[in-house]
Amino acid sequence: MNPPRKQAELPMGPKNIIVLSESEDSEVPIPTSVPENPADKDKEVQSTELP
Repeated sequence: MNPPRKQAELPMGPKNIIVLSESEDSEVPIPTSVPENPADKDKEVQSTELP
């Protein structure tokens, strides 16, 4: 589970890394297939993280 995650992190990019980490929690190893899910979660997470 560690080797595949690192390989996808390199080609994905720094922005995708955060999505990958978040999607992993949502059981979504393929964020590229569901850009609407990670995008919506990223916005919600940012809103909650912000004060």
